[in-house]
Amino acid sequence: MGSIFDKECLGFYDRRKMASVEELGKELRGENESEKEIAVYRVDGCLIQQNQCCDYLLLIIEDKCAYFIELKGSHIEKAIKQLNASIDKFYPKLSTYKINAWIISSKARTPALRSSHMIKLKQRLKKLKGSLHIETRRAFFRV
Repeated sequence: MGSIFDKECLGFYDRRKMASVEELGKELRGENESEKEIAVYRVDGCLIQQNQCCDYLLLIIEDKCAYFIELKGSHIEKAIKQLNASIDKFYPKLSTYKINAWIISSKARTPALRSSHMIKLKQRLKKLKGSLHIETRRAFFRV
């Protein structure tokens, strides 16, 4: 399969065993033992030239799973808005994919984790056959 989005924004597209994105001490790592095709795109400042979007988009091609990733300080509400805007923008090209989201923050305030925006995003992702994951500083998942 070819690249879905602008190749200039493609970080990598291969079968590496460890896929990761990192920014300012926040990191998401995915272990890919079965060596599935993975693509990672830079969204903020590349696929979208505005501030209201997530940082990265990770695609697991064979599983048809998309992960919208926001690496954030502590402003969870802003991260939710950025994720929603990114999903709105790219869902037409990813309509056959399960849509997931990650927020990796330097710290998570408890009230933000129970906000109505957070609940709505979780419900939206559930309808898109995905889920929301929130971690502090570093997160790890298996492909």
